[in-house]
Amino acid sequence: MNLNHRIYQIKYHFKRYGFWKTVLKSIKRLLKIKDREKYTDIEAYQIWINNNEPSFSELNELRKFRFENEPLITIIVPMYNTNERYFEELVQSITSQIYPHWELCLADGSINQNKNLEEIAKRDNRIFYKFIGENKGISGNTNEALKMANGKYIVLLDHDDLISVNALFEIVKVINEEKDVDFIYSDEDIISDSGKRYNPYFKPDFSSETLSVHNYITHLVCFKKTLQEEVRIF
Repeated sequence: MNLNHRIYQIKYHFKRYGFWKTVLKSIKRLLKIKDREKYTDIEAYQIWINNNEPSFSELNELRKFRFENEPLITIIVPMYNTNERYFEELVQSITSQIYPHWELCLADGSINQNKNLEEIAKRDNRIFYKFIGENKGISGNTNEALKMANGKYIVLLDHDDLISVNALFEIVKVINEEKDVDFIYSDEDIISDSGKRYNPYFKPDFSSETLSVHNYITHLVCFKKTLQEEVRIF
């Protein structure tokens, strides 16, 4: 590289980056220090999780908090040929909730009864398991689970979902802050078999126009039971 080209590069960097950034870049080049590579999407999301989600000690403090209104939340899960490992993880994520006033209603539409799933369900007396003996599809199996619901609010989950330990707490927080709320939905992400969370989906505020062309609601969904009774079954 000739001297004229080097001078041109220096002038270009001064113009684009300013004095100090140009000096820093020159020092790094002299010392052969490479700039750190960009974070991968998974690494960037993990940084976001660490900076935004409550710590273990903060969660313990939230467990002691009491709301003015503490409704019973019914979690509805339709099942069909449910994977035992995923089901156990689902149940664990619910029984670990820092908000304690919930019930889990399970309607199993599998053809063959799995006693292991029933044993997992028996670990907590807030869990109600019903074996249907025929697959009525997601809607039909959900309707069967709804027949067992006693809560004022309904949460819908799939049989291979997981929810964060403070998920129900955040729902009840909204219920107390927004007295007339009928319908609540949350952000979501995907978790790998190795436990890595990735592909976060940060959702917009409610928009009927957006919803008409794209179902961005999906998981997690919570709504008043009276609203469900008004529109009737799925």
